Amino acid sequence: MDMDKFNLFPFNKYGTFVVLAETLNYTETAELLYTSQGNVSKRIMDLEKDLDVKLFHRHPRTIELTDAGKLVLPYAKQLVETYAALNRAVRSFNDKKASQVFLQGIPTMASYGVFVLVSRFRNKYPDFTVNIEEIEGDALLLKNLEGGGCDIAFARIFDDPPENCDYICVVKEQYVAVLNEKRPLAKKASICLKELENDNFLQIGKKSMLYDNVVSLCESCGFRPHIPYEGKRIDIIADMIANGMGVSIVPKTIAEKISGHCVKIVPLDVSAVVEVGFLRQKKLHTRAVNAFWNFLKTQ
Repeated sequence: MDMDKFNLFPFNKYGTFVVLAETLNYTETAELLYTSQGNVSKRIMDLEKDLDVKLFHRHPRTIELTDAGKLVLPYAKQLVETYAALNRAVRSFNDKKASQVFLQGIPTMASYGVFVLVSRFRNKYPDFTVNIEEIEGDALLLKNLEGGGCDIAFARIFDDPPENCDYICVVKEQYVAVLNEKRPLAKKASICLKELENDNFLQIGKKSMLYDNVVSLCESCGFRPHIPYEGKRIDIIADMIANGMGVSIVPKTIAEKISGHCVKIVPLDVSAVVEVGFLRQKKLHTRAVNAFWNFLKTQ
C-alpha cells in the first residue's frame, strides 16, 4: 500500500479514515502512517465534526464502521486517489520545468554564437533542455524577463544593466556605417556621422532599441536623420543599400553578416558602443538555469 498518499495535506483526515476503515485498529493505523494514535484519533474526530456524522462505532477493544462511515468510505478513497494523482502530475510538471531553461533573445543572436553555446551546453548537460525563442525588441525582452516570461534573456544593453539582474557581457562593439560600395565615402578608413546628414537612413525598426539609439547618435552630431524605411531583416536593408537607396547604422557584428551584398562597412568616428549579453533576474533559480548560467560564465 502506498502510504504517502494518505498523509497528503489537506486530505490527511480522509487518508487516515481510509486506512483506519481497512485496519479497524488505531495502533496499526498509527504505525502505517508514521504518527501517533492520538493524531489518528484527532484526525477522525475532526473529520466527523466536518461531516457532522459518526464514522465508527467504538467498542472497548474494537471499532467498526457506522452506516455513515460505509457511505463516506468510497468518496474518501476517491478524494485520496484524486489528490495523490494531482500531486504526481504537479510533481512531474515541476520536475520537467526544473530541467528546462527558457531563453529569449534578439533575432540576430545567431550572429553572436548563442546557438553554438547552447549546443555545447546540451552536449555537456544532456539532462537539461534549452528552449529558445526570438523576440524582436530589447525593451520587450527585458520586460519579459522581469515578468517571468523567460529565465534568461539575450539582449543589447545601451546603458547600465538593470540593477535587479545578473549580467554576462558577450561583446562590446562599435557602430559602423553600411554604404553602397561605389560611394566615395566607402573608400574611407572611417567617417564622421555628420557626413551622412543628407542620406536616407534604412534602419532596423522601432521595436529595437537600436533605432532610438541611432537617432540619439545623429542628434548628438547636430542633425535629425531622415528614416524612410524601418525593417526587421538586415539582409533586406543591405539589398536596398546595394541599390543606392540609402545607408544604415548598425553594430559591427550585424554588419558583418551582410558584407557580401555589394556594400561596404566603414567604422564610424563615434565613441558610443553597444553591449550584448545575457541577463537573468537576481532571485532563486532552478538547477538547470543555474547550470546554464555558470556554463555561460566560463565561456
